[in-house]
Amino acid sequence: MTGTFPHFIEKLPENDETNEIITEDYAAMSRAAADWFCERVAKKPDAVVVFPTGSTPVGLFKELIARRKAGQFDPSHLRIFQMDDYYPVDPADPRSLYGWLKLEFLDPLGIPESQVVPLPGNAPDPVAACLRYDQALAAVGGYDLAI
Repeated sequence: MTGTFPHFIEKLPENDETNEIITEDYAAMSRAAADWFCERVAKKPDAVVVFPTGSTPVGLFKELIARRKAGQFDPSHLRIFQMDDYYPVDPADPRSLYGWLKLEFLDPLGIPESQVVPLPGNAPDPVAACLRYDQALAAVGGYDLAI
């Protein structure tokens, strides 16, 4: 069953297999992705996670926020790396992807800025900013989860 069904693919590092999970619809996919994510965070509460922006992960974000509010998910130790942003855009600019991620996801989850490594869209030297991002990622051993 492939094609138009919402799905996500899980890469299993221990045996290098891929597990494709197919769901009935977007809401079911969002719940399944939240189940998958919460299981992994329960095993490693301080996981290093890279989150995208855009409309695709919004259902997952809403599900994780609802689970946090219900006391079913604790994101308080996550270390977040921003996946993308525009340049040159200030984080306070409405076009900023970091601003969007903070407003729609990080703030509702209660994740403080001290646990987030953004891509500074307004850096005077974008090459140096990207090198600092890479160094911060290397310092924590890379991503544990990429959404």
